[in-house]
Amino acid sequence: MEPWRAKLDERDSVAAWDLFIEHYRRLIFATIKQLVRDHDDILDVFARVCEALRVDDLAYRLRGGRKAKRPTSSVGLFSSRAAFSALGL
Repeated sequence: MEPWRAKLDERDSVAAWDLFIEHYRRLIFATIKQLVRDHDDILDVFARVCEALRVDDLAYRLRGGRKAKRPTSSVGLFSSRAAFSALGL
């Protein structure tokens, strides 16, 4: 089990978030950079994606109410959707 998920299971959302963002920051930025070119817009979309991911202690967005073995593709897909949403697309 990934450390961030263990912290989430322990209901320590602050530590879970810190570990999660440390682990997936590059993936989230890479996903956003495929859709957005302007540096300031990239940072703005990243902030919006992070804000959306924090909703419900990451559980709703990443788990869908069940345990997932590999969240990476979910994170990438959610990042793409959140980036489109942040851009008003």
